[in-house]
Amino acid sequence: MARQSESVSQYIMELKNCAKMCNFGYFLDNPLHDCLVCGLSSYLIQMMLFIEPNLIFEMACTIALSMELAAYQTKLCSQLH
Repeated sequence: MARQSESVSQYIMELKNCAKMCNFGYFLDNPLHDCLVCGLSSYLIQMMLFIEPNLIFEMACTIALSMELAAYQTKLCSQLH
């Protein structure tokens, strides 16, 4: 599970590093996808990923990273105004 201070990209890298020791082979996408979605510290990102049909790990990564970046940029803009 991602720590509160851990970014999505850090969590994804941690998952990929842990996955190197697994012998899931071709089926690695499903456990990675599940760990990513369930382990994120952001409830909002989790909900967006849960409603996405036919979600695969790489798509989940892209969506989660995009949402995290959008939240960061929104926070920066609100601090400027």
